[in-house]
Amino acid sequence: RERLDVVGNPRLSGVCYSLGDLEKLETLRLDDCACLRELPSGRGATQVWLTTVRARSCSLVTCPDGLALAVGLRLLDLGSNKIKKLPCSLGGSHQANFNTLRVDDNFLTELPQGLMNAFALEVIDCSTNSLTDIKVLTLSLIHI
Repeated sequence: RERLDVVGNPRLSGVCYSLGDLEKLETLRLDDCACLRELPSGRGATQVWLTTVRARSCSLVTCPDGLALAVGLRLLDLGSNKIKKLPCSLGGSHQANFNTLRVDDNFLTELPQGLMNAFALEVIDCSTNSLTDIKVLTLSLIHI
C-alpha cells in the first residue's frame, strides 16, 4: 500500500493526473498547499485501498467525482477550500466504511444526496458554508 504526503508545500499548483490511477494508494495528504486548485479524478471504483484524503487549506474549487466512487474511502477532509459542490453520490451505500466528512469553511450550498445512505458516517463537519437546506444531513444522522 502507498501513502503520499506533501503537506505544507504552498507553491504546489498541480498534482499529476496519473496519481489518481494508483491502485494501491491508501493515504493522500495535501494539506496547506495554497496554490492547489484541483485533485486528480482517478478511476474511483478501482481505488479500493484509498481510505484517507486530506486536502485542507488549499484552493480547491471542486471535488473530483472519482472520490465518490472510491469504495474504500473512510475519511475525506476538504476543509478550508473554495468548493461549491460535492459529487452527488459521495458517501453512498457503495462506500460502506465512509465515516468522516470534513468540508467546513467552503462555499457549499447543499450536501450530496449520497449522504442519506452513509450508514457508517460518524462525523460531518460542514460549518461555515452557505448551506440553504440540511435535510440530507438530518436524514443521514438518523443512521448515526
